[in-house]
Amino acid sequence: MTYRFLRGFLLALGVVATFTMGHRPAQAAEPSLLSVSPAAASASAGDDVALDINAANVPAQPGLGGYLIVLTWDPGVLTLTSLADAGWVTGGQVIVVCTTPIIDNDAGTAEIDCSPVIGFGAGVSTTEPHVLAQAVFQAKAPGTTAVDLTDSVLLNTSNVAMTSTLTGGSVTVTAPTPTGAASPEATQTPQPTSTPPTVQPTSTSVAQATQEPMSPTPSTKPAGETLSKVEVPRTGSGTPAGAEDSGFAWWTPVLTAAGAALLGIGGFTAVRRANTRRDHR
Repeated sequence: MTYRFLRGFLLALGVVATFTMGHRPAQAAEPSLLSVSPAAASASAGDDVALDINAANVPAQPGLGGYLIVLTWDPGVLTLTSLADAGWVTGGQVIVVCTTPIIDNDAGTAEIDCSPVIGFGAGVSTTEPHVLAQAVFQAKAPGTTAVDLTDSVLLNTSNVAMTSTLTGGSVTVTAPTPTGAASPEATQTPQPTSTPPTVQPTSTSVAQATQEPMSPTPSTKPAGETLSKVEVPRTGSGTPAGAEDSGFAWWTPVLTAAGAALLGIGGFTAVRRANTRRDHR
């Protein structure tokens, strides 16, 4: 009997050891993940910065039943304006009760808690990152701050904390761009691209132009030149082309001599006739 009892005890011990060894590596190989997305964000002072808190690698058994998210940041750089559940865990088979978020911008901390009611169905599961909650910050002043998930936990359907890896993020805030500052290109004077229109004279200007006397054309002759030096062509002078003009016609002395000869001949004839008549008497 003692032998049988000992054999049964050893058999039971072996079954327990096998079960324990078979499950420990699987549980340790797939830790759940809780992270901030995007891991690094940037914005100008005065802008809003939206961050997601994601869960990943959550097994189907027992599944995710709830969470406690605790955020910390530098209150001199960011101001948290809202923190809300994304509706994923509350859409499963487990009844989940979420509390009102607690936000303390003076200390730079906030938390939101969604707890499952034990004993009702299975929780949600996922392998890829899935949004649990959403936070919206306002960029307050230039600087860089970490957004940490310290003390945050994922809860299974029994409201027990799951082994999880926490990964926070960061936000960089830059100075705002001055408004109303014109770029050098904008201050340049635009050059006209079209040809200026030609101004057409009106009827009034045309009438005035016709009434005004035309100014005489200036003479091209020297100022000291007199009319005596102006060459006036003689008409009917009979001067051969190229002959020099002496101021009178060439035939004037010829006619004078001929006239004198005729007068002499006439006088001589008259005297002779007179003598002849006297002799006949």
